[in-house]
Amino acid sequence: MKRFLALLLITVLVSLSCSKKSSTPEPAPTSPRVGTKFTYRYKTFSPGGVVLTSVDQVYTITEERTIGSDKWFVISDPANAPWLLLNVKTGGLYQYANNASQLLCKFPAVLNETYAAYNNGATETFTVKAVDSLLAAPIADTKVTMYESTAGGYVTGYNFYNAAYWLVKREVWQLNTLLMVSTRRFRWELVNVVF
Repeated sequence: MKRFLALLLITVLVSLSCSKKSSTPEPAPTSPRVGTKFTYRYKTFSPGGVVLTSVDQVYTITEERTIGSDKWFVISDPANAPWLLLNVKTGGLYQYANNASQLLCKFPAVLNETYAAYNNGATETFTVKAVDSLLAAPIADTKVTMYESTAGGYVTGYNFYNAAYWLVKREVWQLNTLLMVSTRRFRWELVNVVF
């Protein structure tokens, strides 16, 4: 009888293990794709640097679009209107602007390296200001590469890039023509990302 129960137990265990689905979970995505939602804290500033507004906004990768021979992720704003077209290609993060592929964040990058690209309606010069630097951001302390953009000798903004999250932080600056200095106009920082 013990022998019969032992065989029955072994048979049940074998049949359960054979019919059972794999318990190994699917690996979690580690880079943006269609459906990824980025939540950014968007702040506007007065010319003196005082925060005027602060609001969290969700931007979503709504589709992958082919333009020419390149594929682009369409990132839509909270109203579901296309906001940015981005993709990672050889050399870094590119945006589709001025009807062409434009290098936004060179990666990997070397400190003080410069390159030109169309951004914010004009050609700007980007300079790598920090590599693998720890950025205190709302999402978490994240290692980023920092880029300063300039046009006509004045700062036009800063981008902070991480290979997993893409744009962790972005600032757009404007020229105060009265004082002839650049001041921060707005900033958005990554608060959360859902792949």
